Amino acid sequence: MNTSEFQPLEKAPLGLPLTELDEATSTNDVLRALAGQGAAEGTAVVARTQTHGRGRQHRPWHSPSGMGLYLSVLLRPPWPASESGPLALLAGIAVATALQQLGVPGVTLKWPNDVLAGGKKICGVLIEPALRGERIEYAVIGIGVNVRHSAADFPPELRATATSCALAGVDCTVAQARAAVLAALDAAYRRALRAGPTSLYAAWTAAAAVRC
Repeated sequence: MNTSEFQPLEKAPLGLPLTELDEATSTNDVLRALAGQGAAEGTAVVARTQTHGRGRQHRPWHSPSGMGLYLSVLLRPPWPASESGPLALLAGIAVATALQQLGVPGVTLKWPNDVLAGGKKICGVLIEPALRGERIEYAVIGIGVNVRHSAADFPPELRATATSCALAGVDCTVAQARAAVLAALDAAYRRALRAGPTSLYAAWTAAAAVRC
């Protein structure tokens, strides 16, 4: 892949270029392949559904078609490999901010990167960094947000612990959720680039203290 066609991060927000798919095994899988071909920082992949969506510890992520935001974003932070850990906090901070802006009530963070609404899980995050020697070559940030789900859209074993924007009383589209999440992720990442990766710990604590 020729990366010269892409704008540098200073000029282009995260989420560009964007690949939109009807179906993917996992948006992280697709984006990792693009990253290996030299995709530029900010490249994103979104799918209407995932056949093998996953979260941390290889737990499956339920991905019914058109119901949720299934998004992966490529970062290439200029940080040493030893500082890859704080990346796990970045997406949770951004999603919590985005959901609060969309009007979702009771948004909180659960360490390290789960996002809850009313005490139930509304978003999961999967960070997959690739390290080369002592530096971070890239990191794929996978984000799954439950947007349009009704209770019946969740499998029975998840209905007591999962929620969505719709179930929280917020009528928004997946596209609106995507725009809000990308904008919040872009802002949070730029702040971390200026302040350094360890600043994300204080940012997470501040975001976790916010109640809407």
